[in-house]
Amino acid sequence: MKFLSGHEAKAIEGEEWKRQKSHWLGYADGLVRFSPGGWVLPTPFTKFADKYYDFKFRSTDVLVHTWAKCGTTWTQEIVWTMRNNPDLNHPMAGISVNARAPFLEFDMFMAIPRRNQTTTSSRLSTDSAPERTRRMACSSR
Repeated sequence: MKFLSGHEAKAIEGEEWKRQKSHWLGYADGLVRFSPGGWVLPTPFTKFADKYYDFKFRSTDVLVHTWAKCGTTWTQEIVWTMRNNPDLNHPMAGISVNARAPFLEFDMFMAIPRRNQTTTSSRLSTDSAPERTRRMACSSR
């Protein structure tokens, strides 16, 4: 299948799928390899790839980009609090940080429909988006 970005995705099958499955635990829907680039992503990513590619950033958006297991949630909480709760009395502060600052790419990992949970005029999102998307976000400032 071909995407707006010009990339193509092919399902990983056969012996390679058996080998990859032992390392990608929990990805029952399979994996796809994108080319060019050779990126391996969960198959559900293909449902959202064009949406991510065409994502329209606002000038007030903040992207949090961290390595996995390196304080993403803590960074989200700090940035959200600095932007929305400097007096530590915001009524939304008790709600999960993932509801206040959702992951852009979370849809491909969770099959649970979610409503728009933007709670302020600006958005704070974590970002594992492609380089092109990060460049667009930075150049819009």
